[in-house]
Amino acid sequence: MASIERSSGKGVSRYKALLRELNLAMTLEDVRSAYLVAVGHVISAEGIGFYRLSDTSDAPPLEIAANLGSDFLSRYEAFGRPDDPVLKHVLRHRLPVDSGRLPRDEWERSGAREVLALADLSHSMQAPVVKAGEIVGTINFARGGPRPFSEKELSTARTLAQHVGLALERAHRFEEMETRALVLEGAFDRSSGAVVICRPSGEPVFVTKYAGELLGPSFPADEQGVAGRVRRAIQDFADGGDFARTTQVADPLEDRRLILKLHRLRRRDALVCFLYSDSHTARTALPAVEVLSRREQEIAAMVARGLSTKDMAAEAFISENTIKQHLKRIFAKVSVTSRAELVQLVWSLHESGPNHQADR
Repeated sequence: MASIERSSGKGVSRYKALLRELNLAMTLEDVRSAYLVAVGHVISAEGIGFYRLSDTSDAPPLEIAANLGSDFLSRYEAFGRPDDPVLKHVLRHRLPVDSGRLPRDEWERSGAREVLALADLSHSMQAPVVKAGEIVGTINFARGGPRPFSEKELSTARTLAQHVGLALERAHRFEEMETRALVLEGAFDRSSGAVVICRPSGEPVFVTKYAGELLGPSFPADEQGVAGRVRRAIQDFADGGDFARTTQVADPLEDRRLILKLHRLRRRDALVCFLYSDSHTARTALPAVEVLSRREQEIAAMVARGLSTKDMAAEAFISENTIKQHLKRIFAKVSVTSRAELVQLVWSLHESGPNHQADR
């Protein structure tokens, strides 16, 4: 079977298409599929394989993907792999090689040659797949006939193996990110925090269980009531240039008000919105935290209302620096580190009852 030379227009097009597919692959399945489907149009061979190797050379491969039958693959694992000079050369020198470039006696007497001969295959070519500096697999080609693999095919195999290695690194990072995302989603859903995570455009992509309870099952499609106002507040924040904002939304018909703490994550493509429930009763009867002085109680109440440092200073007729000093003392007394945590504490005390004491 004549090989498809990269110098031909059709060969170049298929070669570039395969590299593009590998560069777009985001999962191990994507890498495997892109390679096996298209590589036969780039390097002509009856046998095409993709091996992911284990950390130890004597252990079975982690994965074997090939277009040859299971009987051939079983025979190769049993008799060919332990005595495959092509594989040994690839692992030792970290370079691609074909059987025609090895000493003839070494190849002709090998177990790998005997296994290939049973399938009418006479030539073998392999290239190392390297990820993060380590050989993690090989790409394999085998064909019959008198003509060995050419220098161009050897060079093509080397480039393909490099792109497969890069694709595997990318797939590994993507899978790690996906795992972390699932862990964080699970942690969020098991917490009592109401959080909405959005794209930079303001489109919600994740809503915690408690946030869903506050906003209703139709959020973010609902344009009415508090849920609709929250959606518009998030969109206003996304369209602005602030890195943080505190705001309130309310619906007199529902007699509900929510305090929103919005944050734009620096160097991250995300917005985060923390929501705190604020009922009419809570607004008129803020719970007392006995470890705080009367003035500190007033400052805590202003924080819970979502006021900025400037607004609190104006309402209390004191300087912004004095407000900041009050906040430092409040944080220390009730063991919180941020205004958001203070708001959560204040409203959790209210929900626990008017006589509940701060025990943090």
